[in-house]
Amino acid sequence: MDAAPRPDLSTVLAQAALAPSSHNCQPWRITGFGPGSAHPASDLLKGSHRTGLAIDIDSRRKLSSVPTLEREMRLSVGAFSAALLHLMRHAGWDVHATIQSSGDADPSVVLTFPQAMDAGHADPAAYIRLADLLARRRTERSHYCRSRSVRIEDEPRVLPLALGSEESLPRLHWQRIDDPGQLADFYGRCASRELAHEGCWRELYAHLRFGSARQPGDGTGIAIEQLMGPLSVWHRRFLQGVLHPRGLALGGRFVREVVAERFERALASLVRETATLYFLCAAPGRSTVVSDLIAGQEMIDLWLRLTAAGQGMHPLSVALQHDDLRSELGHALGCREEILFIARAGAPLRPAAAHCRRRRAAWFGRSVGSPFQLLACDRSAEPEHVLTRH
Repeated sequence: MDAAPRPDLSTVLAQAALAPSSHNCQPWRITGFGPGSAHPASDLLKGSHRTGLAIDIDSRRKLSSVPTLEREMRLSVGAFSAALLHLMRHAGWDVHATIQSSGDADPSVVLTFPQAMDAGHADPAAYIRLADLLARRRTERSHYCRSRSVRIEDEPRVLPLALGSEESLPRLHWQRIDDPGQLADFYGRCASRELAHEGCWRELYAHLRFGSARQPGDGTGIAIEQLMGPLSVWHRRFLQGVLHPRGLALGGRFVREVVAERFERALASLVRETATLYFLCAAPGRSTVVSDLIAGQEMIDLWLRLTAAGQGMHPLSVALQHDDLRSELGHALGCREEILFIARAGAPLRPAAAHCRRRRAAWFGRSVGSPFQLLACDRSAEPEHVLTRH
């Protein structure tokens, strides 16, 4: 029997891009480089026949309405990097990861590997399983079955490979709450805070897509139907006008209060009916920019374990985006450690839609002396790449 065909780098990148990111902004940037190239990480390739991919934040795509969103961008890069590392290893590349960081500057994950794949190390079954989990992973914003608590942290990891030398990486750990309903009112206030903060709301609105989930776009953002369920054409257009920052301003205080109250009720209801809450912590004073990348790997690993168990996850990061809310959340949770990520988990009563907007790999890759021509192709006329699950 012939061996299963190996996925090419374009396919692997597209599947890794199914990793989560805030507002589906996909802030990762990939730079392919070879020995002797101008890229700073090329020193890692001296005296070898290897090539590399450096993954960091694309400044043109990152969210920036509040400074704390820098952390969410690093979490997104860490999640994407972890997915890519494991997919490449399963596909047959002898790939190794390291983290390059200088002070408080944005760190990058560097993957190095031979220019030719060694088929003897490929694991097609593991590749197919991981690709399937990535395709099935969703942000499940619906109500969960409260009677079914979740305990997934003791299950085997889906992404066990570290993004660098394990001895040098920060130690993070998960905590859980099985009765998070006490936080419902708090999260209701968080929802209205996002609306009240002009910069946050303008940035969120810019990532809402009011057309049909199947309509072409730039491959980023969140379809409004994923937030509010099936909508008619006129209802989508109505919301597009009412929720626009100018629409809220023209509507005056009354309209803003009505919208804020609806958001508060919706998020409070979701949290009140949640089975389990997970939050990821770092020891006080031990959190760094590298911790955020590792937190991204921890986030997607837990998310994929939940997906494998038929459970859903819904990040509640809005509480970590404002200093006073983050402090209040830590007090409510009885946690003195730094909280890097928090999400509700459970069995969704209404599974999320199957459509995932994603950009083509050529839109987030570039080349500096890399033999992989995919990363050097013209990005100016690339259409949207939408991956769907049937």
